[in-house]
Amino acid sequence: MGIPTNSIKQLEENVRYGRKSWIMIIFANAASDSKAVEYVIRNFHEMDVISDDVDFYLPGYDVLEGTIGARRERDELEQMKKVCYKEDQDVDKKYQDYHREDSFRYGVLAAVKDKRDFWKVIDSPRLGQILFHEARFTDFIMELHRKNCGYRYMGTCQMNIVPLIDSHVDYKLIRSYDLDAIIDCPSGPSLDSFFHHVVHVIRNSRPRWTLFGHLLNRRDDVLVKIDRLYEEATMFRGNYDRYEIIINNVIVDMERCLQWSLREEYFFISYSSKNVLKAAMIGRLLQEKGKHVWIAPDGIPQGREYSLVVPTALKLAKHFVLLLTPEAAQSNWVKRELDIAISNEANTKVKVLLADGYSIDDIRRDNELLFYLNKVQIKYVYEDVIRDSVALERFILE
Repeated sequence: MGIPTNSIKQLEENVRYGRKSWIMIIFANAASDSKAVEYVIRNFHEMDVISDDVDFYLPGYDVLEGTIGARRERDELEQMKKVCYKEDQDVDKKYQDYHREDSFRYGVLAAVKDKRDFWKVIDSPRLGQILFHEARFTDFIMELHRKNCGYRYMGTCQMNIVPLIDSHVDYKLIRSYDLDAIIDCPSGPSLDSFFHHVVHVIRNSRPRWTLFGHLLNRRDDVLVKIDRLYEEATMFRGNYDRYEIIINNVIVDMERCLQWSLREEYFFISYSSKNVLKAAMIGRLLQEKGKHVWIAPDGIPQGREYSLVVPTALKLAKHFVLLLTPEAAQSNWVKRELDIAISNEANTKVKVLLADGYSIDDIRRDNELLFYLNKVQIKYVYEDVIRDSVALERFILE
């Protein structure tokens, strides 16, 4: 059955009390123009019924009925519809704050861009209304990157098959399938057929005890069968080749937006949305020194997915600047970005600016930050760097 989820923690808590051997995670970015995403939204009820005891999770989606603030969100939803249609406006840049945990407003605006109707909101007989949140969708993908550094998100609509070991998710064995590639290959089996057969394979793959008392695990057999189904549906056109093409196109769009090449040295600025003025100030000072700066939301091309753009910009950056304030220390977005930067330390230099009274002692009290920053020399305070040109030069050169 289909289960909307907003975080990996929420997913893990759900699977902990089940007795399943496999789950599916379907990434369906409702703010995109993907035909496969449209299929998932249009056929959610049928998928929900047919999957039955096989759980498939929809990250970034939330059930409006029965949740705290549901009435407020429904009222805001209706108000946003009226405003957007009346003024005939697209998604405004000011709402594209991907650091916000509560991205309801931006999610609604994204849902009505280009005058589309509210098919982005799923009406489920079992669950009621389900609404898409792009920021939470991106947060889930970045958290999955954290769980499995080799994981590749290919954009728009993707099915992930994940085994469960003793009711715990084994992220190292995740297998991904690009659903858009199936729709783009009309000569092969349909997406209907692919989903139906995958559910059938998973349903019939439960581990069982043999006559000799050994637990027979069919994990490899399941993956091979699903791989074959995918090959038949896509004519085996190359899953990872498609991913490379997508990333290259994202880079091209980013370079057009930035008007400089990502192959050049640049500074990625990570910050909490509550400290946007300080982050903008740092960005301006670096630019005045002739340095290229990537900072959200300015560095995100119109129409591109945050979940593709942000990790790409992070992995190509030579310098990662963390504006560390009390708010940033509590931001899951900032920690996701820091995690990617630290894991890419061979190519990226991590630099920290302490601000708003946040100190090294505060870092020592935060086990997660301490884990990330234990090898990073922290020498600079925001106030000193913006007022002292010598301190700024040292910060840039180190």
